[in-house]
Amino acid sequence: MCDACAWESSLEQIGQAKESLDDLRSSRSSDRVLDYADSVEERIDDFAAWIEENEHVTARQEEALQNIIAGIERWTG
Repeated sequence: MCDACAWESSLEQIGQAKESLDDLRSSRSSDRVLDYADSVEERIDDFAAWIEENEHVTARQEEALQNIIAGIERWTG
């Protein structure tokens, strides 16, 4: 377990991001939206698996996660 990073918080953010993606899929069903949501979910699932296994989040993962969340927010507006 890493005491120096907020890996558990990152997992919570990933969970919230997945809920937002589900909402996005429900509200807009175009192929473009579905492809975007599927791609993002695959990436954050990979992040979550690594973070959970290592009980650590790297600075680059955290930065990428924040960028992904910002992207989701742009889509959900």
